Amino acid sequence: MTIYIPYFYIIQDKRNGIYYAGAKWGKDSNPLNFMTACGYQTSSNTILRIVKSFGLDTFEVIKIKTFKKQKEAIHYETRFLKKIKARTNKMFYNLHENDFVYDVEKQKFITEIMYGEGITNISQTEYWKESVKKNRTRINNRRRKTIEENWDDKFRLELKHKKQESWKVSPKLEKHREKTKLRRIREEKNKTELEKQKFSELVKTAYWSRTEDEINSHKMKHSIATKKSYEDNPGLRESRSKHSTNRLWINKDGKNKRVFGKDLQSFLDDGWNRGAIQKRKIKSLS
Repeated sequence: MTIYIPYFYIIQDKRNGIYYAGAKWGKDSNPLNFMTACGYQTSSNTILRIVKSFGLDTFEVIKIKTFKKQKEAIHYETRFLKKIKARTNKMFYNLHENDFVYDVEKQKFITEIMYGEGITNISQTEYWKESVKKNRTRINNRRRKTIEENWDDKFRLELKHKKQESWKVSPKLEKHREKTKLRRIREEKNKTELEKQKFSELVKTAYWSRTEDEINSHKMKHSIATKKSYEDNPGLRESRSKHSTNRLWINKDGKNKRVFGKDLQSFLDDGWNRGAIQKRKIKSLS
């Protein structure tokens, strides 16, 4: 026997205390299956991503209120979201207030469009797609403003390091590298001789048309940027060296040498240092 009980719920993220409120009123509505491994886990993409990354135990069910009719659950959810001002409430993941529920004229308009175009799902209408696009732009702008107001440089740097560390241990890293390598090989293979020639001429024009001072300035800026990226992420140099197919510069006793990345560690163990020693040329005054 299928159990059908529409319900309203509130869950809380144990990590940061942020809530999410919603309602379930579909044919499979059953509060006993809510937030279970094989049951309903909300319709929010944000919540589903967190559950996938950190597990169901990340959330705690704070409240469940059941109803007899579908409409009662929808209206209760809407009234609650409006009361807490969920659209701008930083303590809720929702970021919306079910504005379409009480807009009768809008519901009639959408229904007419659906019947006129023979569409059974509201999300297939161009009107709905355009509305979602506008709302997404508005939400993204608000999020960007919140980030600019609350994120300082220290927080950004810490967040960057956390993402880098999580990406290092991610099982998707090797797949990403392999896909990138195959994509570049495929793109290069599909290039015509004319495209290769145009690219070569473009590179020559962009680089060799500069003066010597401009070239040196460009090299210096690139060197400083590379050095800063290595300081921000100490494991970046080793990672690039390990997977590099190009030869790398090393030096010892005033001598420079180029070796492959796979052979680098053996040279470092033998007393060689990373990088090349810059040998300045003394220009004659005559």
